[in-house]
Amino acid sequence: MNDVILHPQRLRLSEHVFGVILVCLMAEGGPSEVLAQDRGNTSAQEYGDAVYRKLEGFWTVNYNHAAIFSGLNGSHSGRVTQALGSGSTTHETSFVTAFTDYGNDYYGAYTLVDRSMSFTDRKNVVKIANDLVNALIPYPSTPPQIPLCLVPIGSSFDGSVGDISNIRCDGFVEYSYEKNGFRVWRNQSYPDSAWSIVSNLDYHNDRPDLTRNPEREMSPWAQRGAPCNTGPGFLGCSYSAPDTKMNRAAVINLPKYEVTKVDGNGYADVTIRATDESGIHYIRYKKPGDVNWVDSQVQSQHPTSDSYSLGPIRITSSGTLFVYAMDNGGNAPSPANAPGYTINVTTISVPTIRTDPASVKSSTSAILNATITDTGGTAVTDRRFEWGTTPSPDGTWTATNIRGIPIAVSGNSFSADLSNLSPNRGC
Repeated sequence: MNDVILHPQRLRLSEHVFGVILVCLMAEGGPSEVLAQDRGNTSAQEYGDAVYRKLEGFWTVNYNHAAIFSGLNGSHSGRVTQALGSGSTTHETSFVTAFTDYGNDYYGAYTLVDRSMSFTDRKNVVKIANDLVNALIPYPSTPPQIPLCLVPIGSSFDGSVGDISNIRCDGFVEYSYEKNGFRVWRNQSYPDSAWSIVSNLDYHNDRPDLTRNPEREMSPWAQRGAPCNTGPGFLGCSYSAPDTKMNRAAVINLPKYEVTKVDGNGYADVTIRATDESGIHYIRYKKPGDVNWVDSQVQSQHPTSDSYSLGPIRITSSGTLFVYAMDNGGNAPSPANAPGYTINVTTISVPTIRTDPASVKSSTSAILNATITDTGGTAVTDRRFEWGTTPSPDGTWTATNIRGIPIAVSGNSFSADLSNLSPNRGC
């Protein structure tokens, strides 16, 4: 295998020579045309997606750079976990600085073509990526060659994070997914069943070179499908396509909402629940009649659940409650497109009652009288009396509805005819 020349000047002088020789050889061998898309999703991503950009600096052949998108921090800034650069270790850094600031050289976010990633899937991928970061694994340094994808500590690899001596950026992505059983790239020189970097490390350590064989040479470019126009494409586009599942542009799903309420007299207590495959970063709402949005607390960069509930929020006027959430990938509808929920607040006016003097019939019987002076604007459907021998109700009083005593109604007045009362022994 040819080693990559690490001197930019020498490589630039030699590009045309390599191109002519290799194109002739490839035309004679007859590899297939590669039709992989040049870019993934360059405007959005979900938690745990793989992100790619142009490889610059030390390696002068653009085999791309890869990382794992690892959520939003407390300042709403995207973060990535990665392995990058001789002399550095695995680390977390700014998504903007490390990727989107590259403009047209940012190739976008990718997801698996054969799996719809659930929240649990994404959480597990990011967990392994964080385990790699916490282990502070050095980047491989083997000039003048491109370094190996992943180097074990000993002569064999037991598949654990603790047994990794060095790791490259594409190995970082590959391991984070395949440690969870999610297939990414495989070396087509070996059986299909030998796709995992965890159990078949040697098959991922065929270094890429200027002959560009992405079907057997591991690289970030091969990992995302080896698109011709955003890789080492100065040699033309005739080469065999890689077998990879990380070749679909990231699919964005906005958060879903559930709004529930508990009604009270003159208010409604509302709870907002947002759910998303990336987890929820925060919830924002605007009460009926309000101008300003209210934000919830920012949730953890690494959530433990796909859902977050906010409430109860007390609402005292009827109208539309507007709600939206930002997920942990940074995805949210615009405020103008926030869903609205109609909230009806009901105020119940309590009738006003006047207790009129009782009509004493005997020492053990009397007629209780009362008048409704204000119905409160609603129909009165139930009338009752309570009585007892103490100055105020204390649990010993008796009610007409308990005794089964009928209530006589005459307009706004009503009465109850009581008998078999205990006589007042003080009289």
